[in-house]
Amino acid sequence: MSTKMLMRGLLIGACLTAGACGLFETRTPEQPPPPTEGCRPLTSGTLAVVLNIEDFYGRLSGRTCYVSTLDTSFVFHPDAQDSSQFLPSTPFAGWDEVVEGQVNESIANVQRFIQVDFIDEYASAVISTDQNTEQRFWNYQLRLVLTAPDTLRFTGKADLTLHRGNTGEWRITSWVDHRGGVTDSTWGFLRGSSRI
Repeated sequence: MSTKMLMRGLLIGACLTAGACGLFETRTPEQPPPPTEGCRPLTSGTLAVVLNIEDFYGRLSGRTCYVSTLDTSFVFHPDAQDSSQFLPSTPFAGWDEVVEGQVNESIANVQRFIQVDFIDEYASAVISTDQNTEQRFWNYQLRLVLTAPDTLRFTGKADLTLHRGNTGEWRITSWVDHRGGVTDSTWGFLRGSSRI
């Protein structure tokens, strides 16, 4: 290949790149449809619970599925910094499965787009000797649009305790929220803001 052809190719590429600016408009994200497979059976393991949270949290069409992942003994524990940011209010007091369901529905009613990702496990699971209780440690990211085009991002760590009941279904009994390594607000902060 000659130098002249290489220069011509670079020039054409630069012109196309420079000329493309302004040709495309950014779009407002749209709510993805709920998964076609529906709510996964909670008897299939703790991963089914996590996948149900990813697919159904904050969606009106999925509120029954999300609430089904919560045990009646569910408690939410926010990051300490989140608690202090709300003082003198105490939105996290008495946070049980009923409050969690109400806040989930509140978020579902106002969001225009939501995407939940449990990215990876940041520590090894702790499994009880009878194998009916597991602690899972997840890094997460939640993206949320309330008013287009602004996308809010919430990141952190979720320590989930899941228990398999007499029916064989796994449910969350405890959610402990922690800050991650970035400066984004946590999912707990979103929850607290949605309860006030």
